[in-house]
Amino acid sequence: MDDDLKLTAILQEIERQGELAKILLESPLRIPPIDIDEFSNNSKNYAYTELIKSKVGKPVDVFDGLSVFRYSVGKNTYDIFSNDPLTKAFFMYEVRDGVFIEKKVWQEPFLGVGRCRKILLDFYLPKFDSIVSDGLHTEFGERYWKKLAAEAICCGYRLFATDGKCEIPIDDVGMMDDFYGPSNQDMQSRFIIKK
Repeated sequence: MDDDLKLTAILQEIERQGELAKILLESPLRIPPIDIDEFSNNSKNYAYTELIKSKVGKPVDVFDGLSVFRYSVGKNTYDIFSNDPLTKAFFMYEVRDGVFIEKKVWQEPFLGVGRCRKILLDFYLPKFDSIVSDGLHTEFGERYWKKLAAEAICCGYRLFATDGKCEIPIDDVGMMDDFYGPSNQDMQSRFIIKK
């Protein structure tokens, strides 16, 4: 059989077997990188959510009426929280020695104020020893972490700042300002919420 006939037979078989054959021939599946700002675009959110739910992610839990789907790439774990065809909340994190290290967070603006903070404190913290911030915060990220810290303190959790060597207890959110700064050295600082 010449090469043209073989290729024609393969293409006819793909068409006959449908989507499954296409997936097998396109393997390994490449997961496109996600810019969390794109979640605000419903068509991009839908495409990403559909990919995660149908091909990449595994359903792992339900929290507050939202199904949780999870997948990992390298050291990073990705969770999407969804109750319809769109992602409502997104978390990218790393787990190291029982510690949840937050890297990226997004929530649908209409989901309800503080939903991501609720997910962190009520869904993730019970599963891990502690939650740790990343070392680089935008102005929005700083406000987010201060609100999260205030809620954590109100709930009776303990808050610390660390440079990786020692932990400094923080009793008041205003103390967090001492650990923010413009230099690369300030990126060594992290905030920790412990049970």
